[in-house]
Amino acid sequence: MTSYFQHEDTAPGIVLRSIDELILWDRNYRNGDVEAIVRSLERFGFRRPLSFGSDDTVITGNHTLMGLRQIKDDGKPRPKRVIEGPGGDWFVACVDCTDLPYEEQVAYAIADNVIGDLATNDEDRLNALIREIGEVRPDLTSDFGAFGLSLPEIALPDMPEFEPTGPADQGRFGEPRRMECPHCGEEIELA
Repeated sequence: MTSYFQHEDTAPGIVLRSIDELILWDRNYRNGDVEAIVRSLERFGFRRPLSFGSDDTVITGNHTLMGLRQIKDDGKPRPKRVIEGPGGDWFVACVDCTDLPYEEQVAYAIADNVIGDLATNDEDRLNALIREIGEVRPDLTSDFGAFGLSLPEIALPDMPEFEPTGPADQGRFGEPRRMECPHCGEEIELA
């Protein structure tokens, strides 16, 4: 028997499904970072529904399903917004795509991936948001590296403008430097 029910607080087409009864799409061509997804699920909870189609096969969210199963198999607490059902099953929100023919389900999966790949970041806005969050909750921005986000500007404070100084402040800068050659012992001048 399939564990499948419509919750009174969900819209038509949104159902709660047991993560144990959904089937991973064996033709999924994406290579996801399941460990990063696990960290995100543990930190932020389950926030994006999976989509399933024919024969309970997941169309979108295969790596999220893998992450959820890994958390459960490791005996860790269920993420926020994952519902524990009778018998300890974990239920998550899913979009029922069984109204689409198989070919449209596959086309939807491809479109979902490709459309996400088309996005670009406005780096200035992104860095401004990260700084804003970091000022209030530094613990949140410290997780970004674990999610594969490379943002070196996070750790850099605003630097004062550089003002060149006069020759008296330069010290030995620009003067030749002397050192002893480690091989022959002769003193040499470095430019």
